[in-house]
Amino acid sequence: MAIRPADRAGSWYPAGTTSCETRLRAMLDAAAAALPAPAGEPMAGIAPHAGWDFSGPTAALTFGFLQASDAQVVALFGADHYGLRNAALMSSGTWQTPVGEVRVDVGLGRAILEEAGRIVADDPEAHFDEHSIEILMPFVRHCFPEATVVPIIVPRGAPATEIGDAVGRVLAGSKRRAVAVGSTDLTHYGPNYGFAPRGTGAESLEWVRNENDRRFLDLAEAMRATELVSYAEASRAACGARASAAAIACGQALGATRGMVLGHTTSHDVLPLGRPTSFVGYGAVGYLR
Repeated sequence: MAIRPADRAGSWYPAGTTSCETRLRAMLDAAAAALPAPAGEPMAGIAPHAGWDFSGPTAALTFGFLQASDAQVVALFGADHYGLRNAALMSSGTWQTPVGEVRVDVGLGRAILEEAGRIVADDPEAHFDEHSIEILMPFVRHCFPEATVVPIIVPRGAPATEIGDAVGRVLAGSKRRAVAVGSTDLTHYGPNYGFAPRGTGAESLEWVRNENDRRFLDLAEAMRATELVSYAEASRAACGARASAAAIACGQALGATRGMVLGHTTSHDVLPLGRPTSFVGYGAVGYLR
């Protein structure tokens, strides 16, 4: 079985067991203080996947929201940054994190391939370079220490809602407590990313916050998964739009009926270095039954 190492530990997030655990606790404690009281059963969420210095507190909002579910299985839908042709499932193996290993759920992996093998490939190797799930895995291990995972990368062109629905039906049929997480950052803006339709400076930052990112978050909150993909890919509002759409569809199959934006920030807000030029948006969304 494949062992997925914690490649970004020591750069994107802490590598030491104690330092990683301390950081997770601090972020989740801050999230608990900021989150509203739950008004339903958490079933799914969307979280960012940049280095923790930038997006960790926002990701903590999503996992703090989901932690009340006491999930036994976590389906993780990751963004694709390498141009995969097909959605890629890691159907067996383990993920290493500084705070402990996380096992892939072999039985559910097999069931998903039986249910959706025409649209999801069994491709563990696709997960070894991609960071969009790795950055979130320590949160999974900390918040759900006994849970197994189902990791799937959802690339551009993949039938995201069909994939999410199929995974959700398999999870629902297992009779185990399950949640789904979609991994995405939001608008990558500025000369560093080759996308600056509003130039640079304060006006560009406000446009990303209040228009480009905001429209994505509004669609995500409304659970309009298909429209979310079309909008995001036309406006460059998210690198993991299809991962997000799959998580929404999976959450719906598990019983989620409504969403709520939990938080939104940008890398410039976290680390302002003079005039805004190049920056990335981060959002957290939760879904309830």
